[in-house]
Amino acid sequence: MLPFRKILFPVDYSEPCQAVIPYVQELAGRFSAELTVCHAYAPLDAIAHRELLVTDPELQAKAQALEEDRLRRLLLGSITAKVLHDVGSAVWTGVGAAVPDHPARIPYQSIVCALDDSEEAESVLRAAASIASAYCAQLWIVHVVPTPPAYSDIEVGEHTKKLTEASHYRLRELKAKLGVDAPHSVIDALLGDGIHQEVLGRKADLLVTGRGHSIGTFSRLWSHLYSIIRDSPCPVLSI
Repeated sequence: MLPFRKILFPVDYSEPCQAVIPYVQELAGRFSAELTVCHAYAPLDAIAHRELLVTDPELQAKAQALEEDRLRRLLLGSITAKVLHDVGSAVWTGVGAAVPDHPARIPYQSIVCALDDSEEAESVLRAAASIASAYCAQLWIVHVVPTPPAYSDIEVGEHTKKLTEASHYRLRELKAKLGVDAPHSVIDALLGDGIHQEVLGRKADLLVTGRGHSIGTFSRLWSHLYSIIRDSPCPVLSI
């Protein structure tokens, strides 16, 4: 997976797409990667779902405008979700939410790596450490402990304490195994909110996380991934 050798950049000519170009250029240059730019375009499908007259002399221009509008909307919705779910390679997604006092910076200077308890945590951390090394960036590791169900009869405070201690131990073991020298934090919060606050607190330029490939759609990170990407004040690289 790393270093990146081939990068695919889907474009829809929108303003958000234009904003991504500097990131793509920097990433491709950093790793001397082969860059492929693609645009999905189906004019006949656009015509079939719109009231356009075949004899209209401006048919082609109207069809293209309609298709670009559809791509702009879909690329930010179901298409993104499908790519995240189906693609096995790493997926870089742009900034979803603008946050005051959190400017985008390239090359990256601060990287947050969000890990869960699944088997893929090792590969995610290895990728994050490799990227941080390539950019000479500070790496921060975060793990959010799961919140007990509201109907649970266990003592929440003691339960959270045990989970936190166990998570600290696993992260120390994982860092030692991979030879990663980076600070980590274990926080008790809602998953998406916890990661979001950590990104803001660390002034991160990139968030690296997993997609639950090892355990399918039952991953906690996968179930929250789309909202994490949508609300992230910085780009997200999902492994």
